Amino acid sequence: SESPFLLRYMNWLGHFEFGQNLKPLKFDGFETQADTLDWWVEYWMRVYSYILSLPHYENVIFLDHDGMCADPEKIFSLLARRISLKEEDFRGFLPKIKTAHHYGDVHDVAQETVNAADEVYQRLLQRAL
Repeated sequence: SESPFLLRYMNWLGHFEFGQNLKPLKFDGFETQADTLDWWVEYWMRVYSYILSLPHYENVIFLDHDGMCADPEKIFSLLARRISLKEEDFRGFLPKIKTAHHYGDVHDVAQETVNAADEVYQRLLQRAL
């Protein structure tokens, strides 16, 4: 459970995507009860499938988090060029990038859902720097 301060703070920041103040986006035919891992994977798929369905604006940049953790210098170099900054502007951030933590397998999620999520993930990677 979250502290009252943390709840107020997260509300103030506008972070409604998790926790006690969760306000999930509404998708037709999708239940808004965030009580299982299946629900979260399905929700993630719906959010990112929707984002991927939008027109490809050139000012929208996707970053591969795993790729950034594995080779932050490469990703920040690409990002700097893309947004017209000097690579040196990012140098201070590089030591702060930590290896991505993976939480294990997804044995609690239906294989069909895992496969569908991977398909969305692969489409995101195609758009990523």
